[in-house]
Amino acid sequence: MENQKSAMLGLRTVLYKVPNLDERKKWYALAFGIGPYFDEPFYVGGELMTGSVKDPWGNIIGLIYNPEFKLPE
Repeated sequence: MENQKSAMLGLRTVLYKVPNLDERKKWYALAFGIGPYFDEPFYVGGELMTGSVKDPWGNIIGLIYNPEFKLPE
């Protein structure tokens, strides 16, 4: 594979779909030893798009498209 600039920015965010968000945030904070880096109720509005795909080995890969996110120059 040649060295090419990818449109993928790497792992930045993890998406967990849960029925009780407040309860689950506490569980994940305890499990990982850190709370969410960004925790606002409006985070799920706007142009964000999410999707999940399975790789050839059955692992689920979650993707998030956020046109507002930019890496520092």
